[in-house]
Amino acid sequence: VQMSEAEIRRANDIPKGSQDAQTLFFLGRQAYTQALCRANCERAAALYAQAVSIDDRNALAHASLSIAKFTRHVFRWSDTIEAEFEAAIQHRDRARLLDPNLQYTLVASAWILFAEHKFTAALAALDRIARAAPLAGGNAFANLALAKANVGRAAEAETELLRVIRVT
Repeated sequence: VQMSEAEIRRANDIPKGSQDAQTLFFLGRQAYTQALCRANCERAAALYAQAVSIDDRNALAHASLSIAKFTRHVFRWSDTIEAEFEAAIQHRDRARLLDPNLQYTLVASAWILFAEHKFTAALAALDRIARAAPLAGGNAFANLALAKANVGRAAEAETELLRVIRVT
């Protein structure tokens, strides 16, 4: 799991009561980044959900849960895909309220735009995130490449994937 310096500082400043939630966040992050598949995404979503139930003020867990719910929606890894999308929006909104400039919150917002077919805005947001914080949301250039590939911009997606290789 790769984290930015700001995320590391934030993790070190966690009150004792929120440590369980932060542990659940890290376990969720590990599951989500292990390999993109339904089981890992479901496990990550469940761990993030536990984290926010323990600490509802954890913007990172809310944003990550939003991304996991978006993933379940977009890949149709749920019997209730519309409910997954509504939950993604709800947790993105909570993350925005708590920490609107958190990189994971910005990534969650960009993926919501993408799901709403606001591709130009989503790509612009993902591009800004990638330039500002290349490791945001796991790897911001990978997010950008995936989005570009999904809107038929394969050559640009390939360029972004080359940036992924340089960043990691």
